[in-house]
Amino acid sequence: MEFTKSPTHELATFELVLMWGGGAIFVASLAFCAWWYLDVLGRPASADPWPAAAYDAALFAIFAAHHSVFARDAVKARLASIIPARLVRTVFVWIASALLIVCPSLTRAQAQPTITVQFQDASLAQVAQAFASLSGLTIVVAADVSDLKVTTAVKNVEWPRALGQILEAHDLVARLDASGAFRIERRAPSQAAGGRLVLRVF
Repeated sequence: MEFTKSPTHELATFELVLMWGGGAIFVASLAFCAWWYLDVLGRPASADPWPAAAYDAALFAIFAAHHSVFARDAVKARLASIIPARLVRTVFVWIASALLIVCPSLTRAQAQPTITVQFQDASLAQVAQAFASLSGLTIVVAADVSDLKVTTAVKNVEWPRALGQILEAHDLVARLDASGAFRIERRAPSQAAGGRLVLRVF
């Protein structure tokens, strides 16, 4: 591993790789966070999210602590005694980007257990009741689709995905209303799905 010590000296090959790699992982971490925000955080939370929320708060504290520690002059000076001062910011970007990927990956608040269920000519109201029992959430069905017959089997999938597959197969959507209940109703023609629990909030 080769560093150039003089701040005016031409950058060593390793330094260039480190700098460009830092930029690449930073962009990758932002892309990952965008996916995590749009996909993972779009899944309904578990019925008792408080223990997981506390765990996630600890992960956020770790990420925030990194910024606080590296903002201290003593830490910057210590790093500058080990690596060239011009690479301190690059090292910071590497660590921050890695934490930006790792911390969301370890979150638990949105994690759901996998389920295996089978329905044979069950009414949609019965299906909703089953999923309400599984999730601990309130799920109601619009009157015009409550008697819709459902025949399906799902194995080892998270309950939001299992319900999403049923809704997709019958052109339905689950809407989260102001009371916190999920209301299953017919999907508008403009709405897209794809085997996921499709939520609309009002």
